[in-house]
Amino acid sequence: MTDFNVSISVDLKKHRLRIHRNTLNALYVPKFVQLMINPTDMVIAIIGTEKALPESHKVNLSQLGADNSYELYSKTLINELRALVPNLDSGNSYRFYGRKISGENIVLFPMTSIQSIDKAEVKANVK
Repeated sequence: MTDFNVSISVDLKKHRLRIHRNTLNALYVPKFVQLMINPTDMVIAIIGTEKALPESHKVNLSQLGADNSYELYSKTLINELRALVPNLDSGNSYRFYGRKISGENIVLFPMTSIQSIDKAEVKANVK
């Protein structure tokens, strides 16, 4: 596996997942992304593809968020994450750091990499 500076953030209050631009770049700026959770290995995977796959999401680069990230809203995904990591504060946001699998269009985010995002940092990124 090759290290890249890839990250995602999860806002539990708004049921939002942000895939940061650096992660999209590591996936060669795909047209679609597919999210998967492996509860056994406690890993979140994001797969980048050029064609739609079952339950994939179209990446519209013209609608990137203010912090240059692609946003997805999913109560199901956030609830699954909270079931696997039950000590998360529902009013907080968290960041995961990951690794790109060399030669593949997949990035993996171990749930052990989770870090709480300081509310001051969140406000600074919105400005």
